[in-house]
Amino acid sequence: MIRRPPRSTPKPSSAASDVYKRQSLTLPVRNQPKELDNEWRKLFIEGNVFHGRVDATFCQVYIDNVEENSVKNLECIGLTIVNNLSDMGGKLLDVHSGVKMRGLNVSGNTLFRSEKGCIEFQNGSEVRGFNCSANSLALKVDAGGGSLKGDILEFGNGTFEGISITGNAFGGVDKDCILCKSPLINSTITGNTFTKYNVDGKKRNAVQTTGNNSLVITGNASEFDLHAGSTNGVLIANNIEEGNTKP
Repeated sequence: MIRRPPRSTPKPSSAASDVYKRQSLTLPVRNQPKELDNEWRKLFIEGNVFHGRVDATFCQVYIDNVEENSVKNLECIGLTIVNNLSDMGGKLLDVHSGVKMRGLNVSGNTLFRSEKGCIEFQNGSEVRGFNCSANSLALKVDAGGGSLKGDILEFGNGTFEGISITGNAFGGVDKDCILCKSPLINSTITGNTFTKYNVDGKKRNAVQTTGNNSLVITGNASEFDLHAGSTNGVLIANNIEEGNTKP
């Protein structure tokens, strides 16, 4: 079952349109006939305005264990989230444990004022092929300029391969911009900007890695320390860190 908002009406100020803007999308991966290998293919979430709370979640992908004989570890192929806007905060994408993503594309979205991160892959999730590009993702700043919450892009304890994070603008965090609790395999982090909005003086990192990776980090510009954590299998070259060029 897929629950989605109704189509927007021609007049942006209409009541129906206001409801549309305030709703979110939940994607439960349910049981399927045995002859099918995968549940979804080529699902588009495009051109929406999400006008939700700062702690809202706009798209969740999860295993539905409510139905009888529900099957775990199903695949979602070709989910595309492009050109959406959240003007009041919230998390853009939350992928739950047991979900296998294939060919995920998240591009051209603008999200700011979030209180709990922007994109999260929870523990037990698996992603093979993820294009994250040309997004503007930032977290909420309080009136004093500090107390920022969460990681903008978080990879939990799972399997992540073929990840391309390119040309994004990341802004302001309490911990790290990109937090990797598992290795990124055959992946790149290239041409991004990392801007710190906080003024509390705490230590920040643009990228935090762990384990044995095969990861290239190159051509980024960061006001944070560019990298922390494991350097096993990590190639770092030609970045600008806190105003200094790093070979």
